[in-house]
Amino acid sequence: MPRLPWVKRNHRQDSHVSKLSKQSTATSYASEKTHGTSASENEDAVSAPWKALFYFTTKKHLPSLIVGIVTAIISGASSPAQSFLIGKAFGLFTTYGAGGITAKDLLEKESKYVLYMVAVGVGSWLV
Repeated sequence: MPRLPWVKRNHRQDSHVSKLSKQSTATSYASEKTHGTSASENEDAVSAPWKALFYFTTKKHLPSLIVGIVTAIISGASSPAQSFLIGKAFGLFTTYGAGGITAKDLLEKESKYVLYMVAVGVGSWLV
C-alpha cells in the first residue's frame, strides 16, 4: 500500500502491513483466478480530507488559486444576477400592462435593465 500523507501509521504497522501485503498478493492472485475478482475490490478505501487536494501547492501557487476562486465566485454570481434582472424587466411589463406606468417610462426603465444585463453578460464572458 503506498504511503499517503494523510494516513498516519507507525513503523510497526508498516512492517506488519508489508508482510501481509506479500501474503495477500499471492492469495489474491489465486482467488482472482478462481473467483474473477481483483484484490483492489476487496481492500478498504482510505478516505482523504479535502485539504489533501492542496498538498501539492506551494506559496508560489497562491496568486493563481486566489484568482481562480475569485473568478469562480463572480462567474457563479452572474446567473442569479441575470435571473434577477430578467425578473425586474418582466415586472415592468406587468406594471405597464396593468396601466401603472406609461410607455415612455417603460422604455426608459427597460433600457436601464437591458444595459445592466449586457454588463453582466460581458462581465461573465470576460471572467
